[in-house]
Amino acid sequence: MKKPLLRYSLILLFILPVSFVQAASQHTITGFIYDSISGYGIPNQKVYFLYEDSTSTSLDSVITAQGGIYSFDTLLPDSGQNTLKVFTFGCDNYKYEQTISNPGALEFAFFTICFLTPTPNCEASFFPNQDSLYPLRVYFSNTSTGLINTYLWDFGDSTYSTELNPEHTYLQPGSYQVSLSNGNTMNPLYTCSVIQTVVISPMCILAGQILANQFPIQAQAKVILYRVISSDWIAIDTSYVDSQGVYYFYQIPQGNYSLRAIPTDPELAKHYFPTYFHQALTWHDAALISLHDSTYTNSFELKPKPEPMGGTGALTGHIVYTNGTSTVAAPDIELMVFSTSQTGIDYNFSSADGSYLIGGLLQGNYMYYAELPGNTASYFIYFTIGNPAFDTVTVNLFIQNNTIGIEDINKAVSMLNVYPNPAPERVTIELQSDRIIRGRLSISDFTGSVIQTEDILLINGRNRIEKDLSGFSRGLYFINVDLGKSGRICRRIIH
Repeated sequence: MKKPLLRYSLILLFILPVSFVQAASQHTITGFIYDSISGYGIPNQKVYFLYEDSTSTSLDSVITAQGGIYSFDTLLPDSGQNTLKVFTFGCDNYKYEQTISNPGALEFAFFTICFLTPTPNCEASFFPNQDSLYPLRVYFSNTSTGLINTYLWDFGDSTYSTELNPEHTYLQPGSYQVSLSNGNTMNPLYTCSVIQTVVISPMCILAGQILANQFPIQAQAKVILYRVISSDWIAIDTSYVDSQGVYYFYQIPQGNYSLRAIPTDPELAKHYFPTYFHQALTWHDAALISLHDSTYTNSFELKPKPEPMGGTGALTGHIVYTNGTSTVAAPDIELMVFSTSQTGIDYNFSSADGSYLIGGLLQGNYMYYAELPGNTASYFIYFTIGNPAFDTVTVNLFIQNNTIGIEDINKAVSMLNVYPNPAPERVTIELQSDRIIRGRLSISDFTGSVIQTEDILLINGRNRIEKDLSGFSRGLYFINVDLGKSGRICRRIIH
């Protein structure tokens, strides 16, 4: 009998070890570290990243870049509860920390901390500049130091401003208590303030009549106003007389001045010299006006010319500006002929190319003199009209490349250089300032007529301003820097 088949199989189970790899992905944490006082980003600040889950812990760090920015990339598991702590240390080793649970692909962490570097002191100060053309307008320059980013001005007349460097127009002259309060948006306790008395000085009117033979002239003439500072004469304005011979100058600051009346009517010019205040023919003999209040009585007579000689002799030539190395034609310069006893005989103005001609002279000895206020010397030069009856003379007016008319009350700004001089097409003006200050730069001709003007803002240090002169006529010009009560400086240039 056959044995039944054994229907059982021996099954051997082999259990092989299986390794499960947990999935992970990249995460980026970025942000900024700010200083609580200044609000600026802090570079080179260490930022820590502590990762914790149920089985492991890791600690990494990065250093902030310029501006306080940082970025950190890491691989984190995709499952489970993950926690990432981001922290840094500030003043007195105080720990600033943020916790990010289950971080996403991109996370942000921003910190505003008490920085370890000592905070600079807040010191309030400001500088007012009264506009010389619009005397009720004042430019205020905030010269405070410290980590400030808020400003509150009280102008003392119930008006206010939150600008850094505001301008303000008062309704009338007077004394005003102006206050400035500085602060920082990140720290309400970081403040400083100052109160200063600002005096808005009154401007004056200077007026009078131009007379000829004791009667007001009824012909055309212009009056040039000169600001006189020490031995410097600076033409600042020109007024044309009305039908009654009256001239007016408005909004003139207090100081020393003089006047020069020039006949522009050909018939009047035949009989009268250009004349300075109180009947002087040269600037050396002119009288000064000390201006403190408005005055309307500064009248003076034109100096009469003698009858023509009727001779056939003449003085002719050119007038040029020179700085010692180069020359430029000098137009519109008055050349006068005097007798040897210094009595005025005749005059003429140089033409556009600097040429001049004074005729009708008899044979004999004379003196000539070229008039450029504040520049030409007081002595006369002899010449002789003989045979031939013409004497040709080139008159050199030496112009120094130096600053004139300095009224630098607070020595805030100095004019370092003006170049090139002579300036063929463009001129560069270099100014040195010890503060932020606003003012006005103008270019005027030698009669005081303003050709070009612009408001300027000077920074602390060296300032460079370039001007285009290509559209100007050839001649002598003044570069004026008006800083209001802070001072005025001027430089002659030849174009």
